[in-house]
Amino acid sequence: MPVRRRPPVLVFLWIVAWGALLPRAALACATCLAGDPTLSTLGLEKPYAGRLRVTAGFLHRTETVGVAGLNRKELNETRALLGLAWWPRSRLALGIQVPWVFKHLTRVDTGSERVSAPGDLQVYARYYGWQWGGSRRHHLLAMNAGLRIPTAVEQTADGPPLDFDVQPGTGQWVPSLGLWYALYAYPWFTSLQLTGQWGLGTGFQGYQFGGAVNLSLLGQRALTQRLAIQLALDTRWNGRDDYHGRTDPDSGGYIGFLTPGLVVNLSEDWLVSARVQVPVVDALNGAHEEGIVVRAEVSYDF
Repeated sequence: MPVRRRPPVLVFLWIVAWGALLPRAALACATCLAGDPTLSTLGLEKPYAGRLRVTAGFLHRTETVGVAGLNRKELNETRALLGLAWWPRSRLALGIQVPWVFKHLTRVDTGSERVSAPGDLQVYARYYGWQWGGSRRHHLLAMNAGLRIPTAVEQTADGPPLDFDVQPGTGQWVPSLGLWYALYAYPWFTSLQLTGQWGLGTGFQGYQFGGAVNLSLLGQRALTQRLAIQLALDTRWNGRDDYHGRTDPDSGGYIGFLTPGLVVNLSEDWLVSARVQVPVVDALNGAHEEGIVVRAEVSYDF
C-alpha cells in the first residue's frame, strides 16, 4: 500500500518562512567576514577561517529506462538533503551531506515499488591553493576531494531485494577528485568546476559504477544586494555500468543541462536559492532518458 510522505517540501518551506521573519540587516555577517557581497550558494562560498554553514536542500528528478511495452521503467525521485560545511582554516573547507531519499518506480511488468529511506552519506574537502587579485576582482583556484560512503541499507520486499533503480543508495564506495575556479567581481560572479568520479568494489546486486566526469560553468549577476540571478551549463559523461560483470546497454553516455537559477538574501545570514536543470543535449546510451531536475536550498551562516 503506497505511503504518502512529504517532509522534504514541508521542512524546506518551514525553514524559509522562519528565516523571512528574522530582522533584516544591510549586509549579512558572513558577507562582512568574507569581504565580498556576492550571494554565494552551497559550494560557491568565499572562505574565511571559522566559517560554518548549515544547508537544507530539496531535489526532484525523473528518469526512464528501457523500451515502452517491453522493459520500460519510470522513476520519480525526491531527495531531502541536510549539509554542514566548516572552514577550520581560510584555505580548507570540510563538509558532510546527509540525504533522505524518496523513490517511486513504475515497471511495465510488475507494477510499482516505493522507497523512503536514508541515502548514502557524502563527505568532502576543498583546499584553496591559489588566491590572487584585489578586493574587487578576486580569483580562487581550489582542489576538491569527496567520498560517497555506502551507508544506505538495501531495501527488500519480504525477502527479495527491490529493483536496483529504486534503492536509496548503490552499496558502493565512490571517491571523487576535481578542480574549482571562481572569479568574484561584484556584481558579477563566475565559477568553473571539473570533477571525476569512479567506483570501488561491488555494490548492491553486483553493481559496478562506470565512472563519471562532470563539468559545470556558472555565471551570476547581482541585481540588488538581496537578489541575484544565475545561468549555468552542467554537463556529465558516464561510462557504462555493470551488473554481475554484464554491461548495462541502457547506461552511460553524455548529457548537458542549461540551468537558470535565483538567489535571495532573506535576512541576516539566510540565503534561499532555486535552480531548474533543463536537458538540452542528450547523447545517453540505449533507451535512457533524464528529465528536468528541480533544486532548492536554504542556508544559514553562523
